[in-house]
Amino acid sequence: MRSCPRCSLVNPDTALTCDCGYSLKVEASAANPVWPLERILRLRGTGVTALILGLACLFLVLSPLRRAESGAAKQIEYSSKFAAAAPALLGYGILLTFFTRRAAKALDRRAGIKPIVWLGGIVLVLISVAFMLFVEHKFREYGYRRPHVEPIRVEPPPPPF
Repeated sequence: MRSCPRCSLVNPDTALTCDCGYSLKVEASAANPVWPLERILRLRGTGVTALILGLACLFLVLSPLRRAESGAAKQIEYSSKFAAAAPALLGYGILLTFFTRRAAKALDRRAGIKPIVWLGGIVLVLISVAFMLFVEHKFREYGYRRPHVEPIRVEPPPPPF
């Protein structure tokens, strides 16, 4: 038996609501929170989006790299930003898509962000930088350089007479 916090009426343990209308549902403990389905689906959707973007970045890196490896093109334009983004997006996407409940628990701001999240973020950044440097090295090895763009010079207008 438990009493209602609003009206102090004693209710059986199986009661979900008190006669006064107060919800007697058992609150989740901080150690074992119950995540609403909406939050789980939102996190999973974010994870799927990150996976798709990570795969697109990976394609945008590996496609020019394969052309450079085969020597099929004389000049190849590429961006090392995609190489830096791909591992981070893929890692974040895998975490949120396949380990949604654990990610929700680790990222919960009410309980404080767990140190493993910070460690995982640092590891993803290091992997991203290493992958970007590897891609840059491979392009240089195949004889390609990132195109140098000349700054645009704007002439000041002539003074009016």
